[in-house]
This record gives sequence, structure tokens and C-alpha cells, in this order.
Amino acid sequence: MAIGTYLGRMKLVAAATAVAFYGLSVAPSAVAATPQKGGTLNISFPGSPRLLDPAITGSLEEWVVTSWLYNNLTRMNSKYEIEPDLAESWEASESGKVWTFKLRQGVKFQSGGELTADDVVFSIKRILDPEVKSRGRGAIGPIENVEAVDQHTVRFTLSRPIAEFPANMTLPYARIIRKDTDVKLDTASDGTGPFILKEYVVGDRVVVIRNPDYFRENEPYVDEVRVQVYPDATAEINALKAGQTHIMWQVRPDQVSLLDGDSAIKVEEIPSGSFVTVVMRSDEPPFDNPLVRKALKLSVDRETIVKAALQGHGAIANDQSLPPNSPLFNDKALPAKRDIAKAKSLLKEAGYPNGLDLTLFTSDARVGMLPLALMTQQMAREAGFNIKLQTVTWDVFLNQVWEKKNFYVQNWFARPTNDSRISPYFLSRDKGGSLNDYYYSNPELDELLLQAQGELDQEKRKNLYHEAQRIISEDGPGIIPFFKNNISAYRTNVAGFSVDPGINLSAEQVWLKKD
Repeated sequence: MAIGTYLGRMKLVAAATAVAFYGLSVAPSAVAATPQKGGTLNISFPGSPRLLDPAITGSLEEWVVTSWLYNNLTRMNSKYEIEPDLAESWEASESGKVWTFKLRQGVKFQSGGELTADDVVFSIKRILDPEVKSRGRGAIGPIENVEAVDQHTVRFTLSRPIAEFPANMTLPYARIIRKDTDVKLDTASDGTGPFILKEYVVGDRVVVIRNPDYFRENEPYVDEVRVQVYPDATAEINALKAGQTHIMWQVRPDQVSLLDGDSAIKVEEIPSGSFVTVVMRSDEPPFDNPLVRKALKLSVDRETIVKAALQGHGAIANDQSLPPNSPLFNDKALPAKRDIAKAKSLLKEAGYPNGLDLTLFTSDARVGMLPLALMTQQMAREAGFNIKLQTVTWDVFLNQVWEKKNFYVQNWFARPTNDSRISPYFLSRDKGGSLNDYYYSNPELDELLLQAQGELDQEKRKNLYHEAQRIISEDGPGIIPFFKNNISAYRTNVAGFSVDPGINLSAEQVWLKKD
């Protein structure tokens, strides 16, 4: 295939992905006005970043903060199209297995050194190093080699074609760090981003200041961004109402009514691919037995869960991580309806005729997690599941529950492409399942997903993903009952901000209106 033909088809795939995945519901942009510079922007987070090393981050708070401190080769714009970031251009070989990126020149790290191809090579190879234990190792693609062609050119060689490889470079793990930095990346930073880290106190606050050498002219607009962590939801609401914070980044469905009617506050909402899942770790008893997983899935009523947990601020899901507005969504791959009799029968067949005692871990730091845990506990009781709930704070969840316990409720925010919305969760961990905390492995599913990653024919690609979703629905290790809307609230003196359907909070584009 000629390179022009390949790239042309690539653009069609990327455009179809962005438009169909996110649909037409884009948050309204700020009214055009001349941004005013200066001031301190105060944002509230419900949870705290644990660390700031991009390669090993794992929570949304960490991804947002590191996006202020670092840059990627590419980024998603407000229309969810891939655009240049540190790379000014890129192209693919005829085979689609070799990608070459040209870097911007004159970009500086906060420590003063200039960005070169060696920094990119170092950053990517570090992600791929098994010793680093980065979840980005599989997520950014099957990279066989990355090399510096010259000071401002980087070449990636893949083991197979990846249709959305430039989009993979937008992922939070793939932020570029300085090759010879001498800072401890967990608690400090040396990036090229719009802000420089000033203060970081785990569990309490993050403070960043304007980077005067940022390569995008005029950005950022504010002098400082202060993030305050509010584990208590009521205190977070009160801080916004009192003007102590400008942006409440995550608003719960049951909090919307508390903010309505306040003329100093705007509430914005947008559909997203964010979801909450009941994780049944399938490499350990009892969930290594598919009969137990199927019994639990048959014991829940998804429609009731959606209505109760989201109060209309979301959409029903079918145990898939690919949302209904994706062009690759399989509307026939539906989980079976609630059937208590069959669930009891399967549990008995699995060797638990007298029921099964379990402990389900959850947190109240993310919308829908605690309600889903409570309703799973109540609904599954009829089928013989005796579930004890254990609710923990978000930092405890991330450090002691996630990927360590075998039964818990997890939250995931929307990813930018169709493939990144399904493969990282359900591919075997050694084949790219970087977010597969189910520890699920199915060779047939692996083959389908890996083949789909490089398939440029949209109809063939659709068929591959449809079959993959059928397998996940029938055999899968999780209960995914809904996709939730993203909701944010902010003071009326805030401009340049809009709620994002994915994982972005572009503080560098926000400015404060002066009286």
C-alpha cells in the first residue's frame, strides 16, 4: 500500500473514531473574549495524586496534574482530533509498522535543557522496561524499537500495524521526561509543560506556577493553580459556594440540585465513556470459575442500578467498556437478564450449594462506586452471595485494594480511541492488557483484539470488535452496568473552561475575569 493511501485511510479511521465515540454532545465553548492574565486558579479534587511519575501513574488526579507539568508527542484537541504537541508532524511507512515523528525545536525543560529526540527515546524505553512496571507498557502499542534518527526526529518500529498509533501517544503514561534529570519523579518534576511544580503534599494539595518558557505563546493565562483535596463532599460543595474554589472538577449526580439556582455558579454536563465496574479477579478463587462469575452477573438488575446510582445522569451499559455511541459497539452482545433461579443453579454447580461468602471493596471517591457496591450486595443476596462491604478512602483503595484484592468496585474514565477503550481492559496482561485488573485471559479474545488493532478496513474491524464484545459479554470477568456523564461546576468569573468527556482538565487555557 502506498504511504499516501495508508495515511489517507488512517485519517478516516481516526476521524470516525473521534466523532462516533464522543458523538455530537460537546460541551459549549467559552464565549470568545480576550483572555486576561494573572491570578490564582483554585480547583477542588475529591482525591489526591499518590505520585507524579508519568510512567507509573494510575489515577485521574495524577493524569491531570502531570498534563500540566509535561507534554506528549501528540494531544487531543477539543474536537477529539489528534494534533501536534511536542511532535510537529508524523508519518507512517507503507506497511504501517514504522512511524516517524518530527519534534518541535527550541522546547525547554523546566531545568533549562532543550528537548531532543534522545529524551523521547529515553522516556518511551523507560515505559517499555518491565522493571519500571508501567501500565503504559502495553497501552502505547507493540513497540519493537524506538530510536533517534537525528536530534529532532524519532522513529518507532512496531511489531504489527496499529491504526491509531499517534493517538496512543496522547496517553498519560507517554509524557516526555528529561533523559538526564536528577529529580525524584514521584514527588518532583522536570517537564516541558505549561506549569512548574511548586508544592505537592499527598492527600492535601498540589500547587503549580506558570512556566515562563512554555512553547505555546501566551499560555498559560493564570499565574498559579492550587488544587485542594476534599475527601468530604459537603465541604467541597461549600468551598465552591463560598468562592474558596473556582472549579469543582467532579460533581456527583446527587449534588447537582444543591448547586442549581446559585447565580454565581455554572454546572456543565456531557456524556462520556466513563464507567464503573465490579471486578472479579479471574486468576484466583472463586472467580477463576466462570460459573461463579456468570452467577453473579445474573443476580443484578442493570436498569435499576443505573436509575438509582446516576439519577438519569448516564446510560445503561452491557458489561462492555465500549460505549453505545461507538461505531464499533455491538448492540447484540447483551448480558442475560436477571435470573435468580439460574444464578442459584450455577452457584450450586460451581460447588457452593449453601451460598458464597465474599468481601467487596469500594470507595466513595468516584461517582457510582459506592451505590454500585451497595446494590450488588443487596441484589446478589437472593442468589446466595453473602457479601460484606468494606469502604475505604481513595488513597487506601489505590494502594491496598486495586490489583491486590480479588473483588472490588473500580472506576475508569473515558479513553480517546475505540481500541484504548476495550483492549487494555480485556487483553491478557502479557499481551497489552495494562488495565486488566481482572487478570482475565482468553486466547480467542486476544487474537481478535490484536487483529483489530491493525485492521484499516472499517467493516472488518467492526466485525472483529463485535465478536470480541460477544465473548466479553458471555464470559467476561466484570459487571459494567452504566456509562456516566461527566459533570463539573465552576464560578461565573471563570472563562476558557468546559467539562471534558475524557480525562482532560486544560488549566493552561483557563483564565479569570477581573472585576
